[in-house]
Amino acid sequence: MADTSTGTTATDTSSETNTTTTSTDGTAEAAATNDPEKNKTLAEITISESLREMYNLTFELPHTFKGLHTNKFIYMELNDSFYEKNYPEIIEKIKDTKFARYAGFEKGRFFVEKHEWGGGIDGSYTKLTVNPLANNYGTYMKAQQDAEKSLISAMNSGGSSGSGSGLTTANGNDCSGDISSWAPKSHTTSAFETCANKIIGNSSANYATATASMTAEEAVKSIKHTYKYYSNNLTCPQKLWESYPNIRCNCADFARLVKCLCDVHGVKCAIFHGSNHYWNYVYINGNWESVDLCTNGNGKWDGYPRNSAGWQ
Repeated sequence: MADTSTGTTATDTSSETNTTTTSTDGTAEAAATNDPEKNKTLAEITISESLREMYNLTFELPHTFKGLHTNKFIYMELNDSFYEKNYPEIIEKIKDTKFARYAGFEKGRFFVEKHEWGGGIDGSYTKLTVNPLANNYGTYMKAQQDAEKSLISAMNSGGSSGSGSGLTTANGNDCSGDISSWAPKSHTTSAFETCANKIIGNSSANYATATASMTAEEAVKSIKHTYKYYSNNLTCPQKLWESYPNIRCNCADFARLVKCLCDVHGVKCAIFHGSNHYWNYVYINGNWESVDLCTNGNGKWDGYPRNSAGWQ
């Protein structure tokens, strides 16, 4: 169009050039490329995830359970009043829409969110956090990958505090026969060191894989131990572990099992042969401390404390 006041001509180029105003934080650029429908879906997922967490249920059981871990389903028979009280009608709406991606909802079926276990002189326990709605596939796969990475990391590193966190690589012969031929009768540091250097634990054994996420102390404490007399000491640790956590055996076989657990968790451990009795010494916090699973107390044998480590 013509500017009659100056005699010059201005050209309208708005139909020829598309000028984009940039922002300092990139918000405008992101908005220009974002897919509104995709953003809506992501928002719904975020909201539904928060709602799903509201339905977590945590409870404790008086035993440990083999083969139970996160990202698995467990089944419990519960009456309808339980669902009516704990999971109101909104769950019916959620499961049919936003939660379709969660492998659905089924009464009596729970997805294991978190699994904790332990034990001591008061017995073993399992603490579970569950949810009636299964997790989404993407999160499930990430959890699986993280778990695998954690396990690999644990199996390739020992604890620096002396507690033996994770697994080390141990290839010992855990069923090496009568320990009386090599367990020291001398109550000295040098004798303990020599015995500790004899690695008999095996990191591929059942007691190792079952306690991969524990410390050596936690692994030993998780055993519900009962002393049982028999004359020989030839029951292999892997055979004993088949009845875990309820293990019954004599002093020599308990001592060998404890040493195997310590070996695979990277804690120095010796077996001491006292007067008609065997027990262990573990090197923690710069000292040799005793562990005796034949008793829950810290009495003395041959004048030495039996459980100064506090691992029973």
